[in-house]
Amino acid sequence: MAIVNMTKFNLYTFDRDQEVLLERLQEFNYVHLVKPQLEETGEKVEEETKTGKTSEAVVNVNDEVQKVQYAINLLRNYDERPGGLKGLQEGNQIIRFSELEKTVQESGWEETYRQVKEIADRLDNLTHQETKLRTEIEEVSNWTSLDVSPKVLDRLKMAQGILGAVPRKISDEFEANIRKLELTSLKTVGGTKTDIWYLVLTHPKDEEALQEVLRQFAFSQMKPDYDEEPIARKQRLNKELIELKAKQRETRNELKLFAKDLSKLELAYEYLENKKLRLVADDRFTNTQFTKATQGYVPTEMVSQFEETITKAVGDKYYLTTEAADKDDPDVPIMLKNGKFARAFTDVTQMYALPKYNEIDPTPLLAPFYFFFFGMMIGDMGYGLLMFLGTAYALKKMNLSKSMARFVQFFFYLSIPSIFWGLIYGSFFSLELGLPRLLNPSEDFMTIMILSVILGGIHLFFGLAIKAYVLIRDGKPMDAVFDVLFWYMTLTGLILMLLAGPLNLPAIVGTIAQWVMIAGMVGIVLFAARASLGWGGRIAGGVYELYGLSGWIGDFVSYSRLMALGLSSGFIGMAFNMMAGMVGGAWYLLPFSALIFLAGHVFNLMLSMLSAYVHSLRLIYVEFFGKFYEGGGKAFNKMKKEPKYINYSDVENFE
Repeated sequence: MAIVNMTKFNLYTFDRDQEVLLERLQEFNYVHLVKPQLEETGEKVEEETKTGKTSEAVVNVNDEVQKVQYAINLLRNYDERPGGLKGLQEGNQIIRFSELEKTVQESGWEETYRQVKEIADRLDNLTHQETKLRTEIEEVSNWTSLDVSPKVLDRLKMAQGILGAVPRKISDEFEANIRKLELTSLKTVGGTKTDIWYLVLTHPKDEEALQEVLRQFAFSQMKPDYDEEPIARKQRLNKELIELKAKQRETRNELKLFAKDLSKLELAYEYLENKKLRLVADDRFTNTQFTKATQGYVPTEMVSQFEETITKAVGDKYYLTTEAADKDDPDVPIMLKNGKFARAFTDVTQMYALPKYNEIDPTPLLAPFYFFFFGMMIGDMGYGLLMFLGTAYALKKMNLSKSMARFVQFFFYLSIPSIFWGLIYGSFFSLELGLPRLLNPSEDFMTIMILSVILGGIHLFFGLAIKAYVLIRDGKPMDAVFDVLFWYMTLTGLILMLLAGPLNLPAIVGTIAQWVMIAGMVGIVLFAARASLGWGGRIAGGVYELYGLSGWIGDFVSYSRLMALGLSSGFIGMAFNMMAGMVGGAWYLLPFSALIFLAGHVFNLMLSMLSAYVHSLRLIYVEFFGKFYEGGGKAFNKMKKEPKYINYSDVENFE
């Protein structure tokens, strides 16, 4: 169980059978199409024309996808389907993939979208009007002390009325200067935090002197553009706002009526996404005058099913050639297939990088270590039991998508080592219950530290062993000696030499270890950079590789996080227990004590799970993968889109 063996194929069919062929291939699902390379012939022009038409069709379908997604996002605000735990139990709607197209075409989703869009546009327009009204209300609110219409000032015959603002910090001086003018009066009509707003009335004889004062004090003239008293205008605008809010409620209620059509739109979304994939697949066929040709890959054990699918679509009117995929071809797509336990850890590999076709799948190799490390960093029976019961309930009772089910299964498995290490530490929600324990984290932290480093050494040495296996498998046994055995000798010799004294080992053990280490170091210096030209380059490169020994020391120390995170989780839990105990005492304080206990341990569980998840990934990606794994493979692109809103009842899971 590892990387799925692939078969490369070349397929030739007639143009008239293309639509039904693509539909059948999408039902089959497990086919990865690749556009063949065209020769410099006249056929290339025809292909470019076809590609342009296909691209336009993809753009059109993508526009429809965006429309449906817009409507879904809008109606989700009014979704009356069960949420919370009940919603998770019911999960996504289930439908057969073979019935999806017919169901969507008969659903009338286009008309639903049109009506939803029309209502949404009206609601957007009302929202825009509301914003405008609120702006006008805010503006007129500053003029409510003005008891005349601003337009009245423009109609004065014997005087001039000016509205404007002056900064607060100079307003007193400004008012004093205005009062010096005999035929000018001043009234405060509003203001902001920084400015005071004035109404200035003046006779034409004072106009010249007034303008000088206005310039001196940076008077900012204002001209409100309405012909009604500000207080009356504010009352009218507030009334309009109330009416507008009522219209908005009515419009939202109209929109709410379409929430029942969410399922219809979600089906349309999935159908259109799959239609887009068919169009993209169509673009991976080249055209001649009468035929179409494509290349691709299919899992080797599914070749016969692949041929049956083509026959059902086009009869015997096709030509198919197959051959085993080249192990060293970097373009061979990667699909991973593992047992039930290892399959739950597939995402750990995929988040880093898929393996190349000539590599090994590291998933079943990393799974036991991740499993063990995660549990050691949680290290509490209570937390492990909560994880176990919660994930078991979700897997048993909830209608989960394939990806979500795998994620929940991942933490279901990880709950088991959490309980196991909780038994070793004698920890149940960090409480001292007198449980038998093999290790006491509060007292045996040095023992746990040594154990962590030993586990790290096993992990690292196993990574080297995998590298040796790959090199020997690929017919490079001497490379395994140079790149793995010499490092084994160096590291093992160094470790035994350092431990000979503290463990009271016989002197001969230390001596042998020393010579084994020296032999390994010499081998690294001489052969680690064997690809270099000339012995000078080889020696220099070898010395540089040997300097990597310091990195190995850092790798070993890195595993101390197994101890550190396990202890921190326990001590934080103990702190919450102490806080809960301090609050308790009188019976009426017990609810508060229980609340602190529950909230604190839920918080600590979430924090511990996040920390264990991230740091276990770090040990896998940096320390473990760094010894043997490169990655860089291309994912196998199936013909069906992974559903977002629904689950298929008739899709086989080959992986």
